[in-house]
Amino acid sequence: MLPSVRVLYPEEPFFFQQDQHRVHKTDFVQEWFASQQEFELLDWPPCSADLNPMEDVWAKTKQEMADKWPSPQPKTSDALWELVADAWDEVASKADFAAELVRSLPRRMRQVTENEGYWVAL
Repeated sequence: MLPSVRVLYPEEPFFFQQDQHRVHKTDFVQEWFASQQEFELLDWPPCSADLNPMEDVWAKTKQEMADKWPSPQPKTSDALWELVADAWDEVASKADFAAELVRSLPRRMRQVTENEGYWVAL
């Protein structure tokens, strides 16, 4: 990633943000970030709002999978992948889903501001 950033923005300061997932907090990852002088790792509060629409896409896909989870459960990675792909296709086929995500951002951003940086699902 860094070489691409430097090609696109050779003189600009570079900041990196990641969520508080436990894999991002391991000693290995933290030591690597500490050794990097080219960019600054932004401090990101736990339980902070994640307004990335992709999170909503995955949530909807997971819900679709839960609704259609077969019994018995998939026994191979190929069978599981087929379930994920079918759920993804179902979510993607809803013409208004992406537009609704875009339309919801101003409301969600207001809610985060009103809740001092926290997002509460409605």
